[in-house]
Amino acid sequence: MNITFDADKLAGDVLQKRQSKSYDEIGAAVGIAPSTVYRAENGLALSIKSFTRICGWLEVSPGAYFKETQAST
Repeated sequence: MNITFDADKLAGDVLQKRQSKSYDEIGAAVGIAPSTVYRAENGLALSIKSFTRICGWLEVSPGAYFKETQAST
């Protein structure tokens, strides 16, 4: 088994919760740069610190964004 990160799920959750709020508003509320909110919403790489802060804002466990997949042989 392999464990993979589901960046698409995170991106969708961020987009859904952000709605019409600006990246600046969300960044200030979460304690991260507005560009990091953009990165999360677009499935781009995040630091662990930013990822956990975004999960806190989403009120979702970080583990919700990891899934087990079958290892290819």
